[in-house]
Amino acid sequence: MLGYVMRDGRGEIDALLRTFATGFEADGRHVVGTVQHNIEIADRAKCAMRLEVLPTGQLIDISQDLGDGAIGCRLDPDGFAAAVQAVQNGLERGADLFLVNKFGKQEAEGGGFRNLIGVALSQNIPVICGLNKKNLPAFEQFAEGMAEEVTATLEALTSWFEDQACDAQ
Repeated sequence: MLGYVMRDGRGEIDALLRTFATGFEADGRHVVGTVQHNIEIADRAKCAMRLEVLPTGQLIDISQDLGDGAIGCRLDPDGFAAAVQAVQNGLERGADLFLVNKFGKQEAEGGGFRNLIGVALSQNIPVICGLNKKNLPAFEQFAEGMAEEVTATLEALTSWFEDQACDAQ
């Protein structure tokens, strides 16, 4: 009940998961989690990052503006912690699907949404994560062989979820 999608190209997984979540909710299903919005900034190589908390639509900025030449981590730990807490509150009310926009550095190091992924799985809630190749080894170690790669298309995500729902019955 743990799936992941990977796709090259900046923001492509974000757009795919956002579209999937929108369709999922339009079908009357309850999705909890996050989708990322990247906000381009004029004269900057890196965008600002904002998480949309599902299903509430709450928007939380998760990046710090460190200047164009900065090489340090841009993640705003307070904003990210607020997003994790908001998702935890939503997950406590139950869900048909738990969607994590990215299993990233925070999760790879044992934090972020990592514990909530375990909570959702323990409640038989299917989990889908966005993933990049850099974090694949940490994700595979976390998943202990229980994760399934899902082709990065709406059709494949929908089919994967339907298979999970049938297996749970």
